[in-house]
Amino acid sequence: MEKINNYLKEFQNGKMSRREFLKHAARLGLSIPVAMAMLKSPFKAFAGAGKEEEKEEVKEEVAAKPSKRGGSIKNAWAIASPTDTCDPIKYTSDIDVVRAMQMYNTLTKMSTDMQPVPDLAESWESNKTADEWVFKLRKGVEFHNGKTFNADDVVYHVKRIQDPKEGCGARPMFEDVTDIKADDPYTVRIKLANPNITLPALFSYYNTHIPPAEFTDFDNAVGTGPFMVRVWKPGVRSIFVRNPNYFKEGLPYLDEVETFAIPDKVARLNALLTGEIGLMAKIDPGTLQKIESDPGVQVLETASGLQIPFVMMCDVPPYDSNDVRTALKLLVDREQYLKFVYKGYGTIGNDQPLAPVFSNYNDKLPIREYDPDKARFLLKKAGYENGTFELHTCDGLYGGMEGALFYSQTAAKGGANVKVIQQPNDGYWDAVWRVKPFCVSNWNIRQTEDIILTMAFKSDAIWNDAHWYRHDCDKLIIEARGCLDPVKRKELYSEVQRMIHEDGGYIIPVFPSYLDAGSKKVHIKLHPLASLGGWNFAEEAWIES
Repeated sequence: MEKINNYLKEFQNGKMSRREFLKHAARLGLSIPVAMAMLKSPFKAFAGAGKEEEKEEVKEEVAAKPSKRGGSIKNAWAIASPTDTCDPIKYTSDIDVVRAMQMYNTLTKMSTDMQPVPDLAESWESNKTADEWVFKLRKGVEFHNGKTFNADDVVYHVKRIQDPKEGCGARPMFEDVTDIKADDPYTVRIKLANPNITLPALFSYYNTHIPPAEFTDFDNAVGTGPFMVRVWKPGVRSIFVRNPNYFKEGLPYLDEVETFAIPDKVARLNALLTGEIGLMAKIDPGTLQKIESDPGVQVLETASGLQIPFVMMCDVPPYDSNDVRTALKLLVDREQYLKFVYKGYGTIGNDQPLAPVFSNYNDKLPIREYDPDKARFLLKKAGYENGTFELHTCDGLYGGMEGALFYSQTAAKGGANVKVIQQPNDGYWDAVWRVKPFCVSNWNIRQTEDIILTMAFKSDAIWNDAHWYRHDCDKLIIEARGCLDPVKRKELYSEVQRMIHEDGGYIIPVFPSYLDAGSKKVHIKLHPLASLGGWNFAEEAWIES
């Protein structure tokens, strides 16, 4: 660990930025929580530190204990819709998932160092080729309606995810499941068409939250989670109350959680500053100074692999021309974009979806530089010099409006007239995403490289929003997920990243950190998966007396 110690010294001596330190730490294989803990702690040598010591360091960072039980937290998000749902297989938005974390559980969950750990499953193991897995389930767990959780619930839910008629975005992740059955009430056996070493992590994905088998009344949803539904009004708000029979001893601490959206970012911030809400997701980086100057609130930063990409549909003119796509990628001044839009909180992106926090990040792929002259040449070659490109976005996307406007300015120097069209926050995911050929999207980091690639870049993926179809890339994704050799696996993932970088329909200027905010009296554990503790703040949140 000599290198990381040297980097830490450079950071503390002012020779390296915080962003640069986190990037180097990720490339050395350190988890983000560990790297963050190092930044916040007095310098000490980490030579020889193993996984257990790393976990202890994280533990120290989040070890504050509740001073009391009870109380209620209101949390506000940017976007809600009348199509919001409590049906796990239909989730697409942050606000859907944060409710899911309150109502349901998954077989596994991801630790802060991005490893699967038990939740409804107590343990799991595979055969030597990783194409058959056995999950042992937790006993004594009850759904909110009193039904006992068992293997039938798991089998039914996975089959529902696999059903093409249901249209679940996670279906490609489970396409290799050829057989799933209950060996007994608390044992699930899964057979795969191809090896998959990441299967346990897939069962932490939010579409795998488990309701009772055969359950259909999702307006009155029941799960096994820490909270139960009291009020549920799609697009308006939800109020969930403590589950007195939750299987995790002592949890939750809160009596009640209220979740809703405040689309206007100024109104959302004012609601926090006045105490109307206790937590808000994805603050505008431009308001950092105002938040930091208020003694009652705090900024909650989590370095991650979040991306707010500009998505081009590769089968719709003019974006069906790779010359046009490449030109538009060359018109991003990435360093200035990070500085202006996210005030330096994040890492530089490279038009492929795997951030440096992933162990299989392709650090040999040169970062695409801002080059207006080359962009103008390519646009002229494609017949679109001085053409107009309508970029759709909304104010509810984290930096989506500011980023689009900044991009419009830098693109103009290369002969591209990027016309920014602001859409309403309400209904954005229904009316714009996967509808408009050039729009701003939002992808939270996923649990594994395979998930993000399978969900958004495989040719048959339901959420392939760029309409990018490369069957040679599909084969590499499938091969990588089952590759037992870590060196070979990184080579495969590196080639996938190169393909997307050179030919894909994503412009990814940066990977911004999650910037949330909350009352200093509200204590939550942060997680690199998403805002407000990977959406799962409610399970262990508590309010200081």
